[in-house]
Amino acid sequence: MIGKPLDQIDRPTIQALIDEEVTESKTLEYKRDFPGPAPEDKKKLLRTICALANTSGGDLVYGIEAVDGIAKAVPGIEVSSEDEIRLRLENAVRDGIEPRLGQLGLKLVPLASNQCVLVIRVEKSWGSPHRLKSDGHFYGRNSAGTYQLDIAEIRQGFGASETIIEKIRNFIAGRLLAIRSGETPVPIHKHGSMALHVVPVSAFSSDIRKPLNLKSTQLGPFDSRGWNSKFTLEGLATFNLHNQENSTYNLTFRSGVVESVAVFQPCSDGTLCLPASWLERNVVLQTKEVLDLLAKEEIGPPYYVFLSFVRIRGYELGRENNFGRAGHTLQDRDSIVLPEIAIDPAPSEAPYSIFQPTFDMLWNAFGYEKCFNYDNGGNWNGND
Repeated sequence: MIGKPLDQIDRPTIQALIDEEVTESKTLEYKRDFPGPAPEDKKKLLRTICALANTSGGDLVYGIEAVDGIAKAVPGIEVSSEDEIRLRLENAVRDGIEPRLGQLGLKLVPLASNQCVLVIRVEKSWGSPHRLKSDGHFYGRNSAGTYQLDIAEIRQGFGASETIIEKIRNFIAGRLLAIRSGETPVPIHKHGSMALHVVPVSAFSSDIRKPLNLKSTQLGPFDSRGWNSKFTLEGLATFNLHNQENSTYNLTFRSGVVESVAVFQPCSDGTLCLPASWLERNVVLQTKEVLDLLAKEEIGPPYYVFLSFVRIRGYELGRENNFGRAGHTLQDRDSIVLPEIAIDPAPSEAPYSIFQPTFDMLWNAFGYEKCFNYDNGGNWNGND
């Protein structure tokens, strides 16, 4: 892989590959020409992308001539537009590889003439192993190039994916136990609580990863315009301190995991209530802020999002005024742990649509058919 963020790759970066005679590797491959429309050319492209995704990720560079794997010249290729080549690649990958890969990185580097160098960056996939639909084979990559995975490697790949998600689920279970037990970065009220966890899969891989720069990654708690902060064993906590206890806090782990907690205190009349619109809006907006932070820190997808509730037996779900308060009270359980949401790629807008099935299940737990804050078109229209 070229040792720079994709947006920083320029003509001097490409020229350095030639001047330093950089050799192809497990994470770097050169191609003189971009593949044409023939089925075999398309298959070769997808085979390399699949292999990189199944192994360590890497860069596929078109427009460089190599001799015995060593970069020797930059003749470049002709590309009509970045949008056209991106659409062509996305369609090919979507139709030709399963399970579906996340979004590919793409950079066009203009040369002196009308030519350019195309860099396709393939991230290591945490949903691997992937295979080509055209031949049903799984591919990997080593220093010698692309090869077909054997049965043992395929089995190992599936096992690694299952191990990572189990690690994440066990981590979430441990964090919920800590919240219930009061082992939180700041003291919180002992009432019903909501916990939102955003987990980049890379935080639980065995690969070496760059820790967050906590000084530059302050993320406030739910619905907060100002906060205090302090370092903890796990990372950095932000909170609003009031009467020695808090109703919200945010804990950003060095690994990139983010935990946001809100406590639902009794209403003035003693009623225990989860305000549906408030929690839905803030869950979605907080998730978007976390995803933006992770992108800034170059911690890429996939991400898993978990929404959980503890100590909520006896709580009602507060609905909008036009529905009234139906008095559906949770009596059959004290905790709700909703199924994780997989996000890849990260959405460009606040992900209300992604959360609709999750909010439906939350309303189901309180006896409702579905979340009534979405219209028939799937648009969220709740009001705080």
